[in-house]
Amino acid sequence: MHRLIAAVAIVAIACSADSVNRPPQVATLVLNTTAGTLQVGDAARLTVTALDSAGATIPDIHPTWASSDTSIVIIDSTGMIAAKQAGIASAVVTVAQKQAVAALTVHSAITGSYVLASVNGGSPPVAAGTTQNGCPQTFDNATLTMTENPRAFDIAFQMRVDCPYPQPGTTAGTTHILGTWTQSGDDVTFATPSGASNVHVDATTTWTGGTIRLSTAVDFAVQSPTLALVFRKQ
Repeated sequence: MHRLIAAVAIVAIACSADSVNRPPQVATLVLNTTAGTLQVGDAARLTVTALDSAGATIPDIHPTWASSDTSIVIIDSTGMIAAKQAGIASAVVTVAQKQAVAALTVHSAITGSYVLASVNGGSPPVAAGTTQNGCPQTFDNATLTMTENPRAFDIAFQMRVDCPYPQPGTTAGTTHILGTWTQSGDDVTFATPSGASNVHVDATTTWTGGTIRLSTAVDFAVQSPTLALVFRKQ
């Protein structure tokens, strides 16, 4: 009888020790990130918290990181993200066979709003040529807005025409140049839809240091002045 009691006690102690030493089971993963939206060239770190069934944090976890598209984002073993090109990808983290996923959106570094810094090498406003009847045209107050989705641009500018002859007076208005853009490395190509009237942009520019340098022919009904524009990111 004493031997039986002792055996039962040993089994109970062994089971109790086993339950104490068993690591907690991961019930939920919480992916912590402020890097849901990035620009090309950005770096950010992802972290993950593992919770047990009672909602308590499990210490000393060893997550494994992966990217659904390494052409868009690369994630190293520490959860550090490197944004490579514009697009949408997912960050996937695995801990003890549990997974969590976060969407990552990478925008081109050239998207955003810009203001006109110079025209033809000079500070705006500047003369942009004359009309066929000799009326001077002045170019000013230009802004450039570029979006990723849809991939489009909008250049808005004011053109003032001061006409001493044959009808003295001044006319002014705001013109919008709408179109699309594509990027290859540091080169950005602008193009307006076919059939655009009055104005068009069909040029290649270089993106450097928050400045877009654009050389383009702007067609007006009476003349086609060539403008070299520099837009600086706001």
